[in-house]
Amino acid sequence: MPKSFAIGQVVQCIHKPPYLDKNTGETRPESFELQILENDKRADGQDSYNLVRVSAKVDYRHLVGQHIKAEVNPWNIAGRVGWYIPRDVTPQAK
Repeated sequence: MPKSFAIGQVVQCIHKPPYLDKNTGETRPESFELQILENDKRADGQDSYNLVRVSAKVDYRHLVGQHIKAEVNPWNIAGRVGWYIPRDVTPQAK
């Protein structure tokens, strides 16, 4: 499977604290969501900006404002596709 990368400027890193559902007792561990602004060139030469949300189990708030390249993997829950940074991957500053 070819590797996928999120390349761009980290705009925000949102902390999601652990969560306990009082009705079901289900828990969700602490996680983080990076918002990365990607800049792509379109076929006609114009810039195209995309805000990509990437989930992570590691705190990357120190990367806010920096341009990074991070390997990401897709996930799919009930038809909703997203991206996550594997635990053994460290985003590289560009």
